[in-house]
Amino acid sequence: RPFILIPKEELAGAIYDILKNTFSATRETIVADVAKEIFHNNRTGDKIRNKIDEALKHLLSKKLIIYEGGKYFYKK
Repeated sequence: RPFILIPKEELAGAIYDILKNTFSATRETIVADVAKEIFHNNRTGDKIRNKIDEALKHLLSKKLIIYEGGKYFYKK
């Protein structure tokens, strides 16, 4: 399915799992990991970045992750 149709909650879950395993990551690392490894998409254009930003904002608003010093962190 097209990446743009993936709900932000599903992307948020993927991001949360990545941060749970790595403890921290930059936005670019998260974009690459989610797009390429989880959803098998080799492109990371603006539409994909915007969807991932939406999911990151969702996680931040729910206080499930922290953003500090240019990195996102898993909140225990």
